[in-house]
Amino acid sequence: MSIAAGASTHVPKCMLDQVALAWLIESGAYDRRLRTVRRRYRTRRAALIQAIHAELPTARISGADAGLHLVVHLDETTAPADHGRATTIVRTGADLGLHLCPLDFYRGTDQPPTTQRALVLGYGNLPDHAVDEAVALLRTAVDTNSTHESVIRRNR
Repeated sequence: MSIAAGASTHVPKCMLDQVALAWLIESGAYDRRLRTVRRRYRTRRAALIQAIHAELPTARISGADAGLHLVVHLDETTAPADHGRATTIVRTGADLGLHLCPLDFYRGTDQPPTTQRALVLGYGNLPDHAVDEAVALLRTAVDTNSTHESVIRRNR
Protein backbone atom coordinates (compact mmCIF):
# COMPACT_ATOMS: atom_id res chain seq x y z
CA MET A 1 0.00 0.00 0.00
CA SER A 2 1.43 3.41 -0.86
CA ILE A 3 0.44 6.71 0.68
CA ALA A 4 0.58 9.93 -1.34
CA ALA A 5 2.43 12.91 0.11
CA GLY A 6 0.19 14.95 2.36
CA ALA A 7 -2.43 12.19 2.54
CA SER A 8 -3.74 10.94 5.82
CA THR A 9 -1.88 7.97 7.29
CA HIS A 10 -5.03 6.80 9.04
CA VAL A 11 -6.06 3.40 7.71
CA PRO A 12 -9.65 2.40 8.46
CA LYS A 13 -9.89 -0.57 10.80
CA CYS A 14 -12.03 -2.53 8.37
CA MET A 15 -9.29 -2.19 5.76
CA LEU A 16 -6.77 -3.76 8.14
CA ASP A 17 -9.17 -6.64 8.72
CA GLN A 18 -9.52 -7.11 4.97
CA VAL A 19 -5.76 -7.06 4.40
CA ALA A 20 -5.22 -9.58 7.20
CA LEU A 21 -7.94 -11.89 5.87
CA ALA A 22 -6.54 -11.62 2.35
CA TRP A 23 -3.10 -12.63 3.64
CA LEU A 24 -4.56 -15.59 5.57
CA ILE A 25 -6.40 -16.80 2.48
CA GLU A 26 -3.47 -16.30 0.08
CA SER A 27 -0.99 -18.01 2.39
CA GLY A 28 -3.25 -21.01 2.95
CA ALA A 29 -3.29 -20.42 6.72
CA TYR A 30 -7.05 -19.84 6.75
CA ASP A 31 -7.73 -23.14 4.97
CA ARG A 32 -5.37 -25.03 7.31
CA ARG A 33 -7.09 -23.53 10.35
CA LEU A 34 -10.57 -24.42 9.06
CA ARG A 35 -9.52 -28.01 8.39
CA THR A 36 -8.01 -28.28 11.88
CA VAL A 37 -11.06 -26.96 13.75
CA ARG A 38 -13.50 -28.95 11.61
CA ARG A 39 -11.62 -32.14 12.50
CA ARG A 40 -11.52 -31.16 16.20
CA TYR A 41 -15.27 -30.37 16.33
CA ARG A 42 -16.15 -33.53 14.38
CA THR A 43 -14.22 -35.63 16.92
CA ARG A 44 -15.77 -33.76 19.87
CA ARG A 45 -19.28 -34.15 18.44
CA ALA A 46 -18.75 -37.90 17.96
CA ALA A 47 -17.49 -38.26 21.55
CA LEU A 48 -20.48 -36.28 22.86
CA ILE A 49 -22.98 -38.38 20.92
CA GLN A 50 -21.32 -41.60 22.07
CA ALA A 51 -21.37 -40.43 25.71
CA ILE A 52 -25.05 -39.42 25.47
CA HIS A 53 -25.98 -42.81 24.01
CA ALA A 54 -24.07 -44.53 26.83
CA GLU A 55 -25.51 -42.41 29.67
CA LEU A 56 -29.03 -41.75 28.32
CA PRO A 57 -29.74 -44.69 26.01
CA THR A 58 -33.41 -43.78 25.50
CA ALA A 59 -32.59 -40.23 24.37
CA ARG A 60 -32.79 -39.30 20.69
CA ILE A 61 -30.32 -36.83 19.16
CA SER A 62 -31.08 -34.47 16.29
CA GLY A 63 -29.38 -31.53 14.63
CA ALA A 64 -25.91 -33.00 15.04
CA ASP A 65 -24.98 -32.61 11.38
CA ALA A 66 -24.83 -28.83 11.43
CA GLY A 67 -23.29 -26.20 13.64
CA LEU A 68 -21.86 -26.61 17.13
CA HIS A 69 -25.10 -27.55 18.89
CA LEU A 70 -27.25 -30.63 19.02
CA VAL A 71 -30.68 -31.37 20.43
CA VAL A 72 -31.24 -34.17 22.95
CA HIS A 73 -34.85 -35.38 22.97
CA LEU A 74 -35.80 -37.16 26.19
CA ASP A 75 -38.62 -39.69 26.15
CA GLU A 76 -41.38 -40.45 28.65
CA THR A 77 -39.06 -42.50 30.86
CA THR A 78 -37.02 -39.35 31.51
CA ALA A 79 -39.91 -36.91 31.80
CA PRO A 80 -39.33 -34.07 34.24
CA ALA A 81 -42.04 -33.30 36.75
CA ASP A 82 -43.06 -29.84 35.44
CA HIS A 83 -45.61 -30.81 32.81
CA GLY A 84 -43.09 -32.52 30.56
CA ARG A 85 -40.94 -29.45 29.97
CA ALA A 86 -37.18 -29.53 30.37
CA THR A 87 -36.87 -26.50 32.64
CA THR A 88 -36.35 -28.50 35.83
CA ILE A 89 -33.49 -30.39 34.21
CA VAL A 90 -31.97 -27.08 33.14
CA ARG A 91 -32.20 -25.75 36.73
CA THR A 92 -30.70 -28.90 38.21
CA GLY A 93 -27.98 -28.89 35.56
CA ALA A 94 -27.12 -25.29 36.47
CA ASP A 95 -26.73 -26.34 40.10
CA LEU A 96 -24.25 -28.97 38.86
CA GLY A 97 -22.33 -26.44 36.76
CA LEU A 98 -23.87 -27.20 33.36
CA HIS A 99 -25.15 -24.58 30.95
CA LEU A 100 -28.21 -26.20 29.40
CA CYS A 101 -31.03 -24.69 27.40
CA PRO A 102 -34.51 -26.12 26.80
CA LEU A 103 -35.47 -26.34 23.14
CA ASP A 104 -38.60 -24.37 24.06
CA PHE A 105 -36.36 -21.33 24.59
CA TYR A 106 -35.96 -21.07 20.80
CA ARG A 107 -39.66 -20.96 19.94
CA GLY A 108 -41.24 -17.80 18.62
CA THR A 109 -42.79 -15.46 21.16
CA ASP A 110 -46.17 -15.82 19.48
CA GLN A 111 -46.13 -19.60 19.89
CA PRO A 112 -47.44 -21.38 22.97
CA PRO A 113 -44.96 -23.32 25.12
CA THR A 114 -44.52 -26.92 24.08
CA THR A 115 -44.34 -30.02 26.20
CA GLN A 116 -41.26 -31.20 24.32
CA ARG A 117 -38.69 -32.86 26.51
CA ALA A 118 -35.65 -31.55 24.64
CA LEU A 119 -32.42 -29.77 25.49
CA VAL A 120 -30.08 -27.83 23.22
CA LEU A 121 -26.45 -28.65 23.96
CA GLY A 122 -23.60 -26.53 22.66
CA TYR A 123 -20.20 -28.17 22.41
CA GLY A 124 -18.01 -25.51 20.80
CA ASN A 125 -16.46 -24.42 24.11
CA LEU A 126 -16.59 -27.81 25.80
CA PRO A 127 -13.02 -29.11 26.26
CA ASP A 128 -12.50 -32.56 24.78
CA HIS A 129 -11.39 -33.98 28.12
CA ALA A 130 -14.63 -32.79 29.80
CA VAL A 131 -17.16 -34.49 27.50
CA ASP A 132 -17.69 -37.63 29.58
CA GLU A 133 -17.92 -35.72 32.85
CA ALA A 134 -20.39 -33.21 31.38
CA VAL A 135 -22.66 -35.98 30.08
CA ALA A 136 -22.46 -37.81 33.43
CA LEU A 137 -23.62 -34.57 35.09
CA LEU A 138 -26.40 -34.29 32.50
CA ARG A 139 -27.50 -37.82 33.38
CA THR A 140 -27.51 -36.84 37.06
CA ALA A 141 -29.71 -33.82 36.27
CA VAL A 142 -32.08 -36.04 34.27
CA ASP A 143 -32.12 -38.76 36.95
CA THR A 144 -32.83 -36.20 39.67
CA ASN A 145 -35.92 -35.00 37.79
CA SER A 146 -37.12 -38.33 36.46
CA THR A 147 -40.21 -40.10 37.66
CA HIS A 148 -38.78 -43.33 36.27
CA GLU A 149 -35.21 -43.24 37.57
CA SER A 150 -34.97 -47.03 37.76
CA VAL A 151 -35.59 -47.31 34.00
CA ILE A 152 -32.65 -45.03 33.30
CA ARG A 153 -30.34 -46.88 35.66
CA ARG A 154 -31.39 -50.28 34.27
CA ASN A 155 -30.54 -49.18 30.72
CA ARG A 156 -27.04 -47.96 31.59
